[in-house]
Amino acid sequence: MERPVSKPIGTSLYYLDTPALFINKANIQANISKVDRIFTESNKFLRPDMSIHGSPTLGQIQIQADHSKGIYVHTLSQALKFSEAGYRDITIGMPVIGSGKSTFALEMSRDIKISIPITNLNNAKNISHMFSESGMEILFYVPISNSIKSIGLSMTDDITGLVNEIKRLGNLKFNGYFVVNNEDQNIIDETFNSQLSSLIESTSSTQSTHLNMAISSSNIDQDLGKYSLFDEIINGTYLFDSSNEDFDIPACGVLSSVMSHPEENNWYLDCGQKAISIDRGLPTINKSIGVKVDRMSAEHGCIVSTGTEKIDLKLGDRIILNPANIGDAFNLYDFINVIDDGKLTNVWTTEARGHYR
Repeated sequence: MERPVSKPIGTSLYYLDTPALFINKANIQANISKVDRIFTESNKFLRPDMSIHGSPTLGQIQIQADHSKGIYVHTLSQALKFSEAGYRDITIGMPVIGSGKSTFALEMSRDIKISIPITNLNNAKNISHMFSESGMEILFYVPISNSIKSIGLSMTDDITGLVNEIKRLGNLKFNGYFVVNNEDQNIIDETFNSQLSSLIESTSSTQSTHLNMAISSSNIDQDLGKYSLFDEIINGTYLFDSSNEDFDIPACGVLSSVMSHPEENNWYLDCGQKAISIDRGLPTINKSIGVKVDRMSAEHGCIVSTGTEKIDLKLGDRIILNPANIGDAFNLYDFINVIDDGKLTNVWTTEARGHYR
């Protein structure tokens, strides 16, 4: 994708060069305040998933600039970018496999608190050996999942046995369990809760400190009441909730322009797959104007009318698109246009973008 031309601070959102990823700061802050109230009342801890946007600057708003607050990222290299920005408590989602990553984790542990997942004894032995030579200790957790799409053990595995074996190795401090709750397969039901309760009971009997329980959740409002067994909820999408009708501009979107009108009821935008990603579905139009996204090529999108009414769209008109997946859209951009009161107030970088190692 061709890099858009930068515009001066104070430029109206609708005069930015397109396609352009933006956030509405006021909407973002309202979402944070709403979720903070929910968690204060629930007596649970929210660990924001910063890998959704990859921007340490945006993350500062989420943690109210308190770098001691814990965050979550997918990879070690993402953790490095956030640690360089001052974050001191980071849970990492992907396993640390190989001497290179183990060394990487060791060096990072000298300065910050990190917690890594371990799912097998061989991996634990390698990490324990690396840390024993330095005389250091690292936190680990055991991920639990019932889907082949996610890394984690099944409830049918001998989870307690694995935890006890790892704890005997030394230099690895057990930090609890992390339940991977996929968006397309909610595993929290009566049977699962019963199994989890038994697991907690058997593990706690040999645990001298509090057993931390964390779970990933895609819908905080609906799910929080079901998570009585958990201390931490990991979520990153709450930031971009655009359901608040007090705001005309959504919490996040991609601004595009109408670039051609080759035939009746068909228009083409300058925003395609390279600018918004359609891996998990086509984007939607932010406001109902009688059109929808029909298809997308690499660099262009085709919108079509949804009814019989005459649609008054002209070349150059701006249209805001809602990505099907926020994280996929952020991963395509090096920077974020920050909008406040309809105008550009800042441009933030996405330093952790593309750091998959």
